[in-house]
Amino acid sequence: MKKYLLMTIFLLNNNLYPQWELRINGLPNWSVADPLSVAEDSTIAVFVRTSYFPRPISISNNLGNLWTNYNTPDQWGGSDISVFDKRNIWFCTGEGKVYHTSDGGINWEVQFKDTVNAPFFNFIKFFDKDNGIVVGDAISALSPAVILKTTDGGNNWISINDNYLIGEFSRDVFFPIEFPSLSVGYYYGSRNNKLYKTIDGGNSWQIVSLSDGINKAYMLKFYNENIGILVSDIHPGNDSIYRTINGGDSWTKLSLLTNTNHHDIEFLPSSPSKIWFTDHDHLFFSADTGNTWQEVTVISGSLEARNIEFLNDTIGFILCDNGKFFTTENNGGIITSIGEKEMIVAENYFLFQNYPNPFNPSTKISWQSPVCSWQSLKIYNVLGKEVAILVDEEKPAGTYEIIWHATNLPNGVYFYKLKTGNFISTKKMILLK
Repeated sequence: MKKYLLMTIFLLNNNLYPQWELRINGLPNWSVADPLSVAEDSTIAVFVRTSYFPRPISISNNLGNLWTNYNTPDQWGGSDISVFDKRNIWFCTGEGKVYHTSDGGINWEVQFKDTVNAPFFNFIKFFDKDNGIVVGDAISALSPAVILKTTDGGNNWISINDNYLIGEFSRDVFFPIEFPSLSVGYYYGSRNNKLYKTIDGGNSWQIVSLSDGINKAYMLKFYNENIGILVSDIHPGNDSIYRTINGGDSWTKLSLLTNTNHHDIEFLPSSPSKIWFTDHDHLFFSADTGNTWQEVTVISGSLEARNIEFLNDTIGFILCDNGKFFTTENNGGIITSIGEKEMIVAENYFLFQNYPNPFNPSTKISWQSPVCSWQSLKIYNVLGKEVAILVDEEKPAGTYEIIWHATNLPNGVYFYKLKTGNFISTKKMILLK
């Protein structure tokens, strides 16, 4: 017998009333927004395209309520930012430079500068205060993409890629590059339209097979080393969203949202099933790993969103074009789960009978899994038609219960099916109003 957490999840069919607040006090006026980075201590840093130079870096230490602008040695600003804490911030540029501040933006030093080749750096990430990586485009069709690593906070950068990603470049600034961990990374190369994966921190790369229909990836976002989202192409009629749960070994096509530019995807930190998505004009939320989406209205007209970041499961930020920055402190007003308590579970798979049964209109479904695995719980009617997806995500070992509301469904017999690992179980329930 082992101890696990019992999670109680409430799925509500009510309309969404999001709560995103405009917070621009101290920010400069801008047209196009660039990178956004958030640290675990809630420090936020952004670059935006001002009409004047040098373009400052804007930093907030209070969830965007007040911003302070700092000039840096680079007049164009950064192409990507990585914030470790309120003192240590790094950014890279399109001219082959890496800058660092250790005093919260007051003073900056150049930690790397390639004055000969000046590669376009488009991705930087620090995994802790010492270990970081910078990725840039290849400087010619015959040279590899530039990948630098540091193990001492950026004081020394070492080139680690000599033989891979030849001639490759990313399609946009930083969206087609992802390093969910220090060892595992993904890079979509626009020269050959290939997705590459490394499992040794960027020293070597292998091509990842993509599903038929994936044509030119525009954006990548990974929750961890295995679970990720890929958005293909940006032309109307060709846009598609794909999900992998096994590190790119296979991809599942998800529902199409819009036919405009796809700009960013953000997983809530504690759950890969909860996802925010923007296509620049609109904002969407999914509670089932992208199987279904609901549009969330933040303002009237176009949102003009560029980047979404979440500090935790409730506090999030949206950086937009034309002078807009939004903060939520309650996940946009969307409640996804309530309650935790410790309990004892048996070391085997089991799907419990729902209670009450018959029910009107809500019932509780419980199950247990002895291992961490991808778990799916779906509802079907007597004709075998899927009517609800309650769970479709990776979950740790434990016992779970979920409340299903069947308010808008007719009386009758329904079936709920649990799939986790190689275990499949189906049980019958009766809705009687």
